[in-house]
Amino acid sequence: MTTLHKLFYPKSVAVAGVSPRTSNLAAMILRNLENWNYKGQVYGVNPVHQDPVKNVPVYASMQDIPGPVDLLVALSPARTVPGLLDQCAAKGTRFAIIETAGFSELNAQGAALGEEIKDKARAHNIRLVGPNCLGIINAEIGLCAPFSYILPYPAGNISILSQSGGVGLTLILGLHEHNLYSNKMVSMGNKYDLNECDYLEYLISDPGTEVIVLFLEGIVDGRRFAQLASRCPKPILAYKGNTTAAGQQRAKSHTASLANDDAVVSAAFEQAGVIRVHNLTDLITHARMFTQPRLRGNRLTVISPAGGYTVMAADEYSAAGFTFPQPGKKTLAAVQERVRAGVINIENPMDLGDAFSADNVLMAMDKSLAQSNVDGGIIMVQRRTPEHYIGPFKVMARNIAPDVQGLVERHAKPVVITLFALPHVAEDMRGDSNVPIFTSMGVTVRAMRDFLTFCTRKIQPVPLRKPPLPKAAKQILAAAPPGLMMLGKPAFDLLEAAGVPVSPCAEAATPAQAASAAADMGFPVAMKITSAAMSHKSDAGGVILGIDSRHAAAAAAGRLFDIMENHNAPGTVLVQKMAEPGGVECLVGARRDPTFGPVIVFGLGGVFVEVLRDTALRLAPVDQRQARAMIRSIAGLPLLQGARGRIPVNKPALEKVVAAVSRLAAASDRILELDINPLMVSHKGCLAVDARIGLD
Repeated sequence: MTTLHKLFYPKSVAVAGVSPRTSNLAAMILRNLENWNYKGQVYGVNPVHQDPVKNVPVYASMQDIPGPVDLLVALSPARTVPGLLDQCAAKGTRFAIIETAGFSELNAQGAALGEEIKDKARAHNIRLVGPNCLGIINAEIGLCAPFSYILPYPAGNISILSQSGGVGLTLILGLHEHNLYSNKMVSMGNKYDLNECDYLEYLISDPGTEVIVLFLEGIVDGRRFAQLASRCPKPILAYKGNTTAAGQQRAKSHTASLANDDAVVSAAFEQAGVIRVHNLTDLITHARMFTQPRLRGNRLTVISPAGGYTVMAADEYSAAGFTFPQPGKKTLAAVQERVRAGVINIENPMDLGDAFSADNVLMAMDKSLAQSNVDGGIIMVQRRTPEHYIGPFKVMARNIAPDVQGLVERHAKPVVITLFALPHVAEDMRGDSNVPIFTSMGVTVRAMRDFLTFCTRKIQPVPLRKPPLPKAAKQILAAAPPGLMMLGKPAFDLLEAAGVPVSPCAEAATPAQAASAAADMGFPVAMKITSAAMSHKSDAGGVILGIDSRHAAAAAAGRLFDIMENHNAPGTVLVQKMAEPGGVECLVGARRDPTFGPVIVFGLGGVFVEVLRDTALRLAPVDQRQARAMIRSIAGLPLLQGARGRIPVNKPALEKVVAAVSRLAAASDRILELDINPLMVSHKGCLAVDARIGLD
């Protein structure tokens, strides 16, 4: 694909829509470029007025500009944008930022105009940012293209991709509160051409970007996003909105975003190593956390001024997966020497109580970080305004943040300060320090938990290519008509061709055929309705088990045909060899998500699967190791491990089935949905005893 280097590092910029009017928003772009000391050539474009604006020459069209133009920034009426793209093509300009609104987010007429500019961009090989956006910032070169006035700031190491321009600006300001600065910021808008995947691919290899922060309302190509993210060594922090019906409606009107299934989004993010947060505060504080030295493990020292805080810390950090190694001999001796009253039992989490002074806190954390079995630290501080600290309490008023930063640098281990104080007190303590200082224990715990997840992750890249489709499965699918809901024996034949063990079965069109098939198969057998019009056949009495004679088989089949007739649901009767008793009913399924592609689902099955909703989900295909992780993640795992005296199931056999179904779903674009429910799993292995497969 076209490199985005000239988008972020243009040597010349033309701004369309500028005029001398004081209310002109495009002129604010020129003002930003001037204030940010952008060194490239800057031109204005206005077909009506060519008077200079802010000492910038203005031309009637791009063709009149004397030199080359690397980037067009357009903030002119929507109807003018197609013509501007024609001018870009004639000028040789390959990048355009369309900040103008009034396209698909507005109405049908705007959507039609949007399709026209998409066609123009494709025809002219022009890459578009937006429309309906604030544009981009590259603080490294002073490229500040939003129409909102933004004070210059130094280039940092955080880059922001935001579908909303307003949220992007909020993130910039929020980062400043924590002494962080963005390197690049992209307001993506409607994403008519360039989308989060294109920008992510660029930022992954961008030397100035160390942490990537995302705000997304929708994802254009979830599969490509996951493939890129799973290969990214940098932290990717994402706040994905548009998760509720109200949010989806607002997103349609705001940036014409389409909703993704949120469960799929969460699973894909986890699989690709993307850290998902659920509010802007966490997105900002996580960015501060993720600039710290890496956690090597989950062992923390927590230092507190009061016992109550240590109790809360023990609860919350333990729940987040952390442990508390006890103080070593040197640490213990040094701390005990400072405890004046001698009434505090020194342990971890550490209540310094009467010994809680700046010097003692720093000494205790220094000694703790020196221990090889400590990976990081938390200091909890309760701080009031300075006038509250008099007499012996003056020692508690000192700002420890600069000294904590020294400890972090010396030990190369992260330390976070949780500060219980008024906002302005927190601001004063932060000063110009790079130490994370958060004003909520919950914020600190979530940041540390997710940082640990990132630091200890073992990500398996999402495959770039489809797995091969077995020959027999390919033949079955080739013979199946379009739009078929594959039920009964055809579904089992396809699963068997894909490597899934199935219970022997036959289809019968009459009670006599069913009785003969049962006799040939050997009793006992089960019989089931096979009809596309009856998806929940159990509820209608459409499953009969334990049939043990030819006479009983004919009678059972007769009842099933009567049920189909009463429900106006034509079909056949499936005759199956009964699975051995004692197995666990599981669900293995797949579906094709419109954004992320094939998805594999595993969970406990049976008639209550939709009630229990105890499932794990991943992008397909998965291998046996990933299938094992899915199986281990469900709440019902003890049932598979032999709870209440049951024999543990054959988990390797189950892993193979999950992996096989995932390969089948990923290999064929025709498979829209697939359910094996139940898959009977026992100590002997697995058997698919009911299945349905929807085809394109």
